[in-house]
Amino acid sequence: MLKSVSFFMLACMAILLTSCFEQPVFKQYVEIPMLKWKRENVLKYTIDVKDNKPVYRLGIAFRYASHIPYSEMKVTLDMTSPSGKKMQYNYVVPLKDAKGNHLGEVLHEAADIEKIVEEKFVFVENGKYECTITETMDDTAVVGIQEVGLLLYQPKK
Repeated sequence: MLKSVSFFMLACMAILLTSCFEQPVFKQYVEIPMLKWKRENVLKYTIDVKDNKPVYRLGIAFRYASHIPYSEMKVTLDMTSPSGKKMQYNYVVPLKDAKGNHLGEVLHEAADIEKIVEEKFVFVENGKYECTITETMDDTAVVGIQEVGLLLYQPKK
């Protein structure tokens, strides 16, 4: 009896916890060759927006070597709408706090961080948006970046 009650409680907690976490409607990562992101290595993503009415949350994610010397990543997101309208956004994504501690999750030699860069992002129309992310750090090549992701969250109804 006690085992079945414990199992039931555990199952309820698992359902409750998974329902609290927002799942992205778009999530795509691009791998960086040889862990060296050069400025001319422009990362490409395509987001197919089926409903431009909701306000979305836009995020950028990094997987990087935990020994990376940078405390933040500066990037530019360029976006072209289906009708050709061009938009550009500049972001600074913190990787570490002032004491040098990672802000994301660290597992052995790699660290992961996902950062919401726009809380209220609106698409101007439905269709396929062509997006690029470029590193805009002072160095022309950033060593230690493994992957860069673009994420899009739709509000829960």
